[in-house]
Amino acid sequence: MSVIRFLGKLVLWVCAVAGAFLIIALIAGGLAMRHFVESPKPIPAHAMLTLDLSKGVTEQPPALPFSFGKGVAIRDIVRGLDTASRDDRIDGLVVYAGRGEINIAQVQEIRDAILAFRRAGKRVEAFAESFGEGGDGTLHYYLASAADKITLQPSGDLRLTGFHLETPFLKGIFDRLGISARMGQRKEFKGAVNTFTQSSMPDPQRQNMQQLADSWLNELVTDVARDRKLDPKAVRAAIDRAPLTAVEGKSLGLVDDLAYRDAIDQPLRIDPDKDQTVTVATYAKQIPVPSKDSPAIATIYGTGPVILASSEDDPLSGSMTMGADTVRDAIDDAIDDHVSAIILRIDSPGGSYVAADTIWRAVNRARAANIPVIVSMSGLAASGGYFVAAPATKIVAQPGTITGSIGVFGGKVIIGGLLKNLSIGVDGISAGNQAGIDSPTQDYSKGEWDNLQHSLDTIYADFVGKVASGRRLDPSKTEAVAQGQIWTGADAKARGLVDALGGWSVAIELAKQEAGLRPETQVRLVAYPSEQQETTKLLSRFLGGRLMSDLQPAVLQRWATRLGLTSKGLTDLFTLGASQQQLPEMMMPPLSANGALQ
Repeated sequence: MSVIRFLGKLVLWVCAVAGAFLIIALIAGGLAMRHFVESPKPIPAHAMLTLDLSKGVTEQPPALPFSFGKGVAIRDIVRGLDTASRDDRIDGLVVYAGRGEINIAQVQEIRDAILAFRRAGKRVEAFAESFGEGGDGTLHYYLASAADKITLQPSGDLRLTGFHLETPFLKGIFDRLGISARMGQRKEFKGAVNTFTQSSMPDPQRQNMQQLADSWLNELVTDVARDRKLDPKAVRAAIDRAPLTAVEGKSLGLVDDLAYRDAIDQPLRIDPDKDQTVTVATYAKQIPVPSKDSPAIATIYGTGPVILASSEDDPLSGSMTMGADTVRDAIDDAIDDHVSAIILRIDSPGGSYVAADTIWRAVNRARAANIPVIVSMSGLAASGGYFVAAPATKIVAQPGTITGSIGVFGGKVIIGGLLKNLSIGVDGISAGNQAGIDSPTQDYSKGEWDNLQHSLDTIYADFVGKVASGRRLDPSKTEAVAQGQIWTGADAKARGLVDALGGWSVAIELAKQEAGLRPETQVRLVAYPSEQQETTKLLSRFLGGRLMSDLQPAVLQRWATRLGLTSKGLTDLFTLGASQQQLPEMMMPPLSANGALQ
């Protein structure tokens, strides 16, 4: 029996080693492939840029050469169009819209880049087979409306229907199942707990959601009317009539031409033997990098729920988290490197209070080191996502960015009644008066409930106080915009929660300004963590920390060195284990949004 067990372990060990080599070989091959991919053919004398949105867009460039179907990174789109606007080899841009996940803030950032490209004298065309086939096309049309010309396939729809937000309410099914939710919130607009405690949307939450959707619609109508040279009332009337056929869209002036894609693609080939189109992503990779003597601006991403752990970026599922450990260490490294400024790009609904406070402290440390921190908000920077931004030197958001939600909630879902209905008995013991405070089978005692309320009061007061201090707002004014309310970026700016409207371009301008650099100064945007550190972390997730801690053969050390991993990075690779995530304490309520959110 012992021989069989030994052979079994030996087989597992051999498979593990083989798997480790296979993964390292794949990544090494990918990095080698990246070398060739990033050395594309020269840009021809006359070329059109193309931007295909069918795979959506992404906030954070992939850590590895494999994108796993991810769309173009927002920053590559912005910097690509900005550089191309001054490049005589680039004649214009074709945008293929109508499909792909994108949120309203990303749309507004790409629109800004397109409009700046047009102001430089470059022509932009947009094409879509349909703006929402069997779904919503509002945001894709919103983006396309920044072009000089919009072409829609004759069979396509124009589902410019506006914005709809909804959230489920579970109290009815909870009552039927014998489940109860005991939760507290600060304050009445913090709507996340309503999902568990209510049967329908309470008035404060309804009021706040309606204000958000109305603000989005007003922004869209204003921008579309201006860029399409239409009466805003006509645009609003068209939205209220939608969905529209392609013919109806053209008759209303919302699209310019009805044709198939070949009508767009064929004229792009000026020379039949030479492709005259270049993707925006490919073009962005060829932009010359400023010299190492140029001032460095650190770029740090905070994407996904805030957790008390390292950030996670799953290339297969696409899920991301904003890990306090990763962001804190990235800021600390940027401080140690004496960068000129830091741009913290946030796209987060919030999460753990302690994790958010950890990042808050790191941002303050950068400020204390006289390093300006510019926060650039994407689609969502709410609750804990706003908490970490509060102490920044400047905060930049798109008009449609969801931000604010200065509030907190906590509690638990109690399933004791459900278990009883299922004839499942649960029993146990406690040592300590409040040892069972987190038990899902029993309600809070009076002392436990009072403890929770005290905790919520403490966190809320800390949150509001840190916003007031960071934003230099009067406490009473801060309280008026807090209470769990969510705002669009435009509304947040009017209330002092945001300094400027825009995206990457505005953030870089402000970073230069706050660092005392001239506007024309060439700067290096340096990613923190570095690509090597990100590769190390991803490898560790694939290989498994516990397994590799038993292996560590010298040959793996040599391979890791060839991949550019430091000895410290290799140690991290062998020892980094999976971390448990706590239930977020500051999350936004679950929303179903017809394209306004990802």
